[in-house]
Amino acid sequence: MIKTPINTAKYKYTYIKKDIIIYSNIIDEELTQPNFKIKATSDNILNKFLDADVLKFIINNKDILAIILVGSRGLNIQDRTSDYDLQIITNDDVIIDGRDFCYLQYKNMYKLHFYYRPYADYVNYTKQTLTGRPVLALNGFNQITTQNILYVKNKEILNNIIEQLPQIQVDANLLIYKHLETTLITPCVENNLFIKTKLLYYLCIISHLISKTPFNKKRLWELKNIKEKEITAQCKKYCIKQLKFLKNYYREPE
Repeated sequence: MIKTPINTAKYKYTYIKKDIIIYSNIIDEELTQPNFKIKATSDNILNKFLDADVLKFIINNKDILAIILVGSRGLNIQDRTSDYDLQIITNDDVIIDGRDFCYLQYKNMYKLHFYYRPYADYVNYTKQTLTGRPVLALNGFNQITTQNILYVKNKEILNNIIEQLPQIQVDANLLIYKHLETTLITPCVENNLFIKTKLLYYLCIISHLISKTPFNKKRLWELKNIKEKEITAQCKKYCIKQLKFLKNYYREPE
């Protein structure tokens, strides 16, 4: 499985550390080593991404409050092609995609995606916090579990995240549903118009989280790769079933 890096020409520098290829717009010597260590995980590739010489490119001299493994690996629904996703919680007030300044890949195979999320999203949370956020940024809240917090600066920060997260997830799920109801969910459920978009993958994940049912990993893997492969009839049937659940769940009372 070889993956081609995305537009690496926009990065000025290339480094190789611990089998990790790092494309960066930051000079190595300008980065300080992290002042904390992350305990080794059971995933050897993730450990390479979290090695101090690599991690400093992700931290980028910022005051990091927490690091969380998210995405399919955070939810334990990964397949052999799944990349790694980290959510980095900082004191900044905006979401920043790490690919703006750094791109990491393990031996031309697994990529590491990361982005910074404001701590204020949790400690000062109101429903207005989520206003104007893109669907994928909202979906990121769903991928957070306390078991996947790889680093947290102190217990107060951890407690604030844990305290606010359940309500944030409820509100974020509703916003995602409303955003996609008329353009994606209703056409699939009522008109059998199966639109090839990875958003179906995220919606089905939400349906499992809300219904507290086990993930159907086989069907989710199909939906995850919806743009590269033809979807089976069984997968379409599964997807429509999950979308129907969401429509019924969010149905306005008569």
